[in-house]
Amino acid sequence: MEFSSYCVISTLLLAGSLQAIAFADDTDLISRAGLPLEQTASRGIITRDPSTIVKCKDEFWVFYTGHGIPSFHSKDLLKWEPGPPVFRTAPEWIAAAVPPNRNMNYWAPDVIHLGDRYLLYYSVSSFGKITSAIGLATTPTLDPADPAYYWTDHGIVENRGTIALIAGRKYDLLMEYYDNAGNGLARLLWSSAGTPKSVIPADHLFQPTNGLTGSYFAGLTLTGQAHTRNDPTPGK
Repeated sequence: MEFSSYCVISTLLLAGSLQAIAFADDTDLISRAGLPLEQTASRGIITRDPSTIVKCKDEFWVFYTGHGIPSFHSKDLLKWEPGPPVFRTAPEWIAAAVPPNRNMNYWAPDVIHLGDRYLLYYSVSSFGKITSAIGLATTPTLDPADPAYYWTDHGIVENRGTIALIAGRKYDLLMEYYDNAGNGLARLLWSSAGTPKSVIPADHLFQPTNGLTGSYFAGLTLTGQAHTRNDPTPGK
């Protein structure tokens, strides 16, 4: 049985290869216009698990799987040049949430422009491990020359793990999540080979006999306990 907990929002991360990006110095684009894709697409630049292409000012941007979440940018969708990575140092929470990931390789990013921010979701995992998480980073602009350019990491938006359950037995659950905005939403989901991922039904959750205890911390790594509160009658 697999449990997932997340706050705020989760997103579907798209996988694939964006291989039809032309060389930055390719000057033979016009003569190849209208030809079959195999003849017009340059294989000089390859990305793994590319994001949606988004526009910022007069340039288009795409992000992909790799060290620190690398990027490419283009003014015409034909000639592409490498851009800066989202992260130059690993976000603090990753060491605690996904310890096997030590090389800063983050997977399958996707980015959207919402209001006055660009929101980038990314996966943190390691080969051969069941522990993984989805993180969120935001920036007001994708233009690295803009003084407002800065990626802010917001920590985990979805975290998951696998445990073995025995039918009819009750288990203690501890949910940990990070909320940096004051309006976070935490939900507990489950899935199995025969059960699609869904919110755990209320009739499968039971109130603790000694009340519900909540502990609050001051940092992303859930260390430095700031406050503890016990609610003797949760839900009332």
